[in-house]
Amino acid sequence: MARLIDGVAALLRRAGTERVYGRALGSLDRIEVDDETAALLADAEGRTLGGVGVARLTGDVLHLSSQPGGTATPVGVDSLDELAAALAAVAAVEVPTTVALHLRFDLDAELSAQALLDAAESAPSSPKVAPVLSADLASMRIAMVVGPGAIRVDPGAVGSTARRGGFGVLNSFGAKGVLRWDSPLHHGTVGLQRDDLDHCGLDGLDMVLTCGLDPLEVAVGDLRARNRALLVQDVAPDATGDLLDHWPRTHREPAPRPPLYDRIADIVTPHYERDRGAVTGPRAALQLAGAAPDGAVVVADAGHAGFVLARTFPTGVAGSIVVPPVPTEGFALAAAIVCGLAGRPCIGVVDGGFGLDGDPESLPNRLAACAQRLGVAVSLQRWGGGSTDPADHVERCRAGFAATHLGVTVDDVGVDLGVLDELVDSLGPIRDGWSTRS
Repeated sequence: MARLIDGVAALLRRAGTERVYGRALGSLDRIEVDDETAALLADAEGRTLGGVGVARLTGDVLHLSSQPGGTATPVGVDSLDELAAALAAVAAVEVPTTVALHLRFDLDAELSAQALLDAAESAPSSPKVAPVLSADLASMRIAMVVGPGAIRVDPGAVGSTARRGGFGVLNSFGAKGVLRWDSPLHHGTVGLQRDDLDHCGLDGLDMVLTCGLDPLEVAVGDLRARNRALLVQDVAPDATGDLLDHWPRTHREPAPRPPLYDRIADIVTPHYERDRGAVTGPRAALQLAGAAPDGAVVVADAGHAGFVLARTFPTGVAGSIVVPPVPTEGFALAAAIVCGLAGRPCIGVVDGGFGLDGDPESLPNRLAACAQRLGVAVSLQRWGGGSTDPADHVERCRAGFAATHLGVTVDDVGVDLGVLDELVDSLGPIRDGWSTRS
């Protein structure tokens, strides 16, 4: 006879979960680690691979997350029916989030097959309102501002809508790649510096269509603060396809790119092109992107290196670069581990101060021990002092993506990060906690 814990596992598996971090949970693959490490690995899995990561913590708390460093007050769940409804509600949230569910029923109690079927079928659906823009609005000046929810749900939907409407698209750093870096509709990445939104053309717009914004990256209030007359319409990522059904099917020329785009390009282009001396931050980002095989991802901690990657990584594939919105100890290492478990090529990038020496009970060392125990090959680049030649860096990137050495390998790369001061001089201080430059 099955037990209720098997029903919990079955509901999670039906929702797309294959593994659980922390304590065992029925038939799910278990990664045995302490609570802190389990929560971080679940955060990293949900954010990097899509869906939500799952950790079972002490006290029968399910930590369901796609937001690095995310916390939540546990909500009591008293039956499989309630759990099914809670999982359906989590699945309906497009942006990165964290939910904690306290399982308050006897997990060892017997469970009939019919009870499990009834629980799965009892999960309510969440109907969504799909706005449709009137054809009368076709003459308005409209742009899109999109966040990570857009690429978590349907990476191609925003691009299709933007091309149909001729809309310029500003993406938060969590949605890099929603349009190719060289698309005329790609108008830049926002949310990284204080003055980004002052130079992205909001004053010249009548309406902004928002989609999948994470308020930890860019909030709707930030947009309205720059233009009080601005109309803001939020569109669910899976509803963008219906948005322009009433519009005339005529070719619309995209609006010119805003000053933000040219400001950044003028600063970073010389750094991309410099092929002598220490590899520059933008050149290193370019080379990581160029060396990445199909399906690869670059993950970085929020810091100097993470900022450079979030600002300058030239994306052609949505989700190929992930940097958390707030500093989260161990994120890049944890994300590289979960990519290894999923068989996805990955390089993690950390700042020069990152280390695996010292206290074996520190979070980075516990993560490294986990990687070794699981037989996962993890490749980290540590960007610090020194002078790594650009050609040498290319070879290191190729080797890192193809790494087979089990455990964590840290490759010290001497990177010239002079671009930081130039960007700060042009667009103001970097996000809180990411850099000391201001």
